[in-house]
Amino acid sequence: MIGFFESVAYPGLAMVLGSWYLPSELAKRMQLYDAAWAIASMFSGYIQAGVYHNMNGLGGFKGWQWVFIIDGIISIPIALLGYYSIPDFPINTRVIWLSQTEKEYSYVRMEEVGRKAPKRLTFKRVVSMFKSWRPYGFLWPWCLFNICDTTGYFNLWLDSVPFYSTEQVNLIPTGGYAVSLVSGYLSANISDRIGYRWAFILNAVFWCFLGNMLLAIWNIPFGLKMFAFFCPDIGYALWGMMLAWSAEIFQDDAEMRGMLPALGSTLSYAMNAWLPVVIFPTQKAPKYTVGYQITTALIGLEAIGVLFMLFMSRREAHKRGRVINKFGLAVDAEDVVEGFTAPRVSDAEKDAETGVTVIDSVEPADLESSDLEGEKTEVNEKQAL
Repeated sequence: MIGFFESVAYPGLAMVLGSWYLPSELAKRMQLYDAAWAIASMFSGYIQAGVYHNMNGLGGFKGWQWVFIIDGIISIPIALLGYYSIPDFPINTRVIWLSQTEKEYSYVRMEEVGRKAPKRLTFKRVVSMFKSWRPYGFLWPWCLFNICDTTGYFNLWLDSVPFYSTEQVNLIPTGGYAVSLVSGYLSANISDRIGYRWAFILNAVFWCFLGNMLLAIWNIPFGLKMFAFFCPDIGYALWGMMLAWSAEIFQDDAEMRGMLPALGSTLSYAMNAWLPVVIFPTQKAPKYTVGYQITTALIGLEAIGVLFMLFMSRREAHKRGRVINKFGLAVDAEDVVEGFTAPRVSDAEKDAETGVTVIDSVEPADLESSDLEGEKTEVNEKQAL
């Protein structure tokens, strides 16, 4: 039941975040959102150890029972806060902590960037989604990201090292969460500044590949093996970067932006129910050379999947005759908002790498005042709807 109700949280909040921020802002927000998991995982170990040590037997409950009780109590105020603070989407938000001017401004920002608002999801639309490359292009690397996560086997190796105590075995892996936070922060900030996503995703895949390759060799120096176990944490940034990238290349379909991470996570959980048991059998712990060889190969396929997603997104933009707006995103020519990114035909050119038409933007000062008034009226009418 817990898994059923919490399953909508990750893809749902990612969809909401992707509907509010510009490309220069999005990766940082996605990474901050995704970093909450790392922070929670890091501190939950400390909290669980403290609860079990100090509350075991209190009130007739065992330590592990107190952990569930405390988790349940904490979730109640968080749920109430979420009801108050989650703003839905710019086109229909009703939160009281945003003024009407801020709501309209947020809507215009998304119109300017080309991000489509949610619309009714029908069976016909779902069928049409799966007739395109998009679900398969996204699910390919996303699912492999999930099933190749080997960070959970770090403890097993530490436990086999004779000079580590039980406390050290539990505490040393938490350093990986700190590494992932730093890696994610740096990747997201640099990505937002330069406007590239795929390169940082491939960088993250590289660190995962390197760590698993070293562990597949296994007979390596102690320090290098410790480094190998931390490598996937350096690659942790790929989750937030992947969410930001998909929000931008699928920005013309809000429902797809929300559905694909949810579907990808579902497929990944289904795979993780049996695959680790097969390639990481308990009796082989902690020397999983065959398991790490398999994950190394699968991570190589991840990199190919990322490149496939890049190629297909650019190919789609070229085939549809899309233009690149001033934010660096491909949009249909009719979706360019007048008064913000209206094309000047004389300035249009072809991008040498993608073959997509690149346009300059017209500043609001270059427009007639009547055009600006018409834009404001249109925004107010849409907001009222």
